[in-house]
Amino acid sequence: MVHGASTRGRGRYALTWPVAIAILMRIASGLILLAVAAQAFLAGYGLFNRMADAEVLGYFGPHVKLGHFIIRCTPVLFALTVTAAVLTRQGWRRVIAAALLVLAAYSQFHLVPLLGGRGWISKFHEANGLVIATLAGLIFYWSRVTPRED
Repeated sequence: MVHGASTRGRGRYALTWPVAIAILMRIASGLILLAVAAQAFLAGYGLFNRMADAEVLGYFGPHVKLGHFIIRCTPVLFALTVTAAVLTRQGWRRVIAAALLVLAAYSQFHLVPLLGGRGWISKFHEANGLVIATLAGLIFYWSRVTPRED
């Protein structure tokens, strides 16, 4: 949790570097959370349209592109968490969670071709999506900003 600085005359939420980074972390992790939720919709859209048409990859295009967006957001969130941990000298649990988030996001694209999309083992792609959402949710919760106590 990032607390507001005790500087004078800046109001209840002082915009210091740790607070600004916490806000950016909240935005980045919130975007990842929303993108993962949209991924479930887009995967269902691609699946049910695939049943109706022979063109398979065309319907999963938005799902794949949003996955690329998530992969590009996770290193940014990792850099923000490392910066916040260094500036605030607080625990490194967010950094560990962000490192696991980067690992989970990058492994997501390798699960489908590696497993071939067949059988029970292909469900790790969906389970890994839940891991990504959980880690992003934890970082979102841990990066909340609390008001100063004067």
